[in-house]
Amino acid sequence: FDTTGHYVWGRGDSPWLLYRLREILNPEIGTLYWCEGQKDADSLIDQGVSATDFQGLPLSDPELADLITSVATGKCNIVIPDNDSAGHKQAERFASFLYGLLQSEVSIQRGDDNV
Repeated sequence: FDTTGHYVWGRGDSPWLLYRLREILNPEIGTLYWCEGQKDADSLIDQGVSATDFQGLPLSDPELADLITSVATGKCNIVIPDNDSAGHKQAERFASFLYGLLQSEVSIQRGDDNV
C-alpha cells in the first residue's frame, strides 16, 4: 500500500531487500547460506543456520549491491543452487557476482553435499 492507502502492484518505489534481512545483518554470523528460494532458506534456518535467498534479485541495482556487500562482508558465503542445470548456472552467476563484490572466496554447495 502507498501512503494514501492504495494497493501498489510489486514493490513500487521501495528499495530491494534481502529475505530475512534483520537476521542476516547480525555481525556474529560466521557462515551465510544463499539459497535459490525462500523455502530452501527457511529449511536451513529450521536447521539452525543463517540463510537468505538470491532468486530474482536484480544484480545490476547498485543499492542492492551495497546492501549485499554490507551483509556478506566478513562471512563465509555459501551459495546453494536448485538441483538442476538451470539452478547450477544461476548459482554460478550469483557466486561470481558475490566474488566480484567481496573479492573473497565464495563456495557453491551442490545438492549432494551436506550442510
